[in-house]
Amino acid sequence: SVDTGLSWLPAKPQSGAMLTDVEFLDTTHGWAASPDWLARTSDGGRSWNRTSTKPGINSISGLVAVNESTCVTAAGWTMGEYVHGYVGEFGLERTTNAGASWDTINFIGMVDAPIGSGRFSHIGPDIWHPGTREPNGNSLRSTDCGTTWLDMDTVCTTGEGEPADISFVDSLNGWVIDSRGNIRRTSNSGDSWTIIATGLNVKRLKMISLSTGWAISDSELFKTTDAGASWQPVVADSGLQAIAFCDSNHGAVVGKHGLILRTVNAGQTWVRDSTEFTSDLYDVCMLDSGHVWAVGQYGLVLGFGDWAIGVAERGNQTSAPIRSVAVSVRPNPCRDHATVELSHVLTVPTRMVMVDVTGRVRFMAPVRLGARSLDIDLRRTPSGVYFVRAGESPALRLVVQH
Repeated sequence: SVDTGLSWLPAKPQSGAMLTDVEFLDTTHGWAASPDWLARTSDGGRSWNRTSTKPGINSISGLVAVNESTCVTAAGWTMGEYVHGYVGEFGLERTTNAGASWDTINFIGMVDAPIGSGRFSHIGPDIWHPGTREPNGNSLRSTDCGTTWLDMDTVCTTGEGEPADISFVDSLNGWVIDSRGNIRRTSNSGDSWTIIATGLNVKRLKMISLSTGWAISDSELFKTTDAGASWQPVVADSGLQAIAFCDSNHGAVVGKHGLILRTVNAGQTWVRDSTEFTSDLYDVCMLDSGHVWAVGQYGLVLGFGDWAIGVAERGNQTSAPIRSVAVSVRPNPCRDHATVELSHVLTVPTRMVMVDVTGRVRFMAPVRLGARSLDIDLRRTPSGVYFVRAGESPALRLVVQH
């Protein structure tokens, strides 16, 4: 996107594949999964390379991106069978060499039950998997990035389907949509779960604090402010598929027919982003307020953020030359406010970005056509060294001293 999310441009799609999961480690490195294979990107999603092999138990239903080389998946298969009704296999699998080979974790065979989704929640080295149908539904957790696994209290009920989603806010406190659609909570990392809400009929869940969280059904977006005990409908829309938040204010929901909803004010308002694509979107990853990716039908990958500006600017060069823009900041060092000045008036849309030394976006704002300057409010920005640029200008070092 080059206009603050009003319109969207595609990254390079994977031909024909339905992408159901996406997760980014930073602004350039990420993983995506279809039911049949995984792919990695090292350029912010502009291009993707499939792993040389895939997990051995067929259909992939969830992934955890640990680092550029290590990924954990949930994978399984199921089929109808005359005697038992269904037979299948299910397991977690892990690669540490970018998909060249996979180790199977806790393989199980299944009878009398179809295999469903297996989503994860993870924070740092901790990973939780809610399991699939009993018996032995692989309700597992890891404290070392998937190297070893511990049994977790099951949230599955035989014959009732799979847990729909799971979300943790720290190493102890988590919530899950169990196999009957109830919301359960744990405060001991999954050793035990307590039912706290029933009858909600939601399928995806994202808690952002000990009290506040969001959930979606096929047609409604819900919010809780009392740790999941009660949920209030906030938005009604059809075909909702996935939800993500990067902090308390910034969130995104994607769905069928190219639906994208975003909020920048803790859900007080939700804005529908426009896109020329009408393909279904199945998952969304929100790294920070300026970097969001959505994936879906036919291998479609949509990106919102600073990296997308560079793609569009280079594409515009065929129709109109772009003068290189330089930036200056005054005062520098600064305290509470600073003014970014451009070397010339812009003739194409662009965006001013300030990042910290780790590359994390701290401030981002569009620069209007015809503008020569932009003010930055730094009152909530920690003291330190930052880098400022407009579009693809050289980065300027900025020192903030409170």
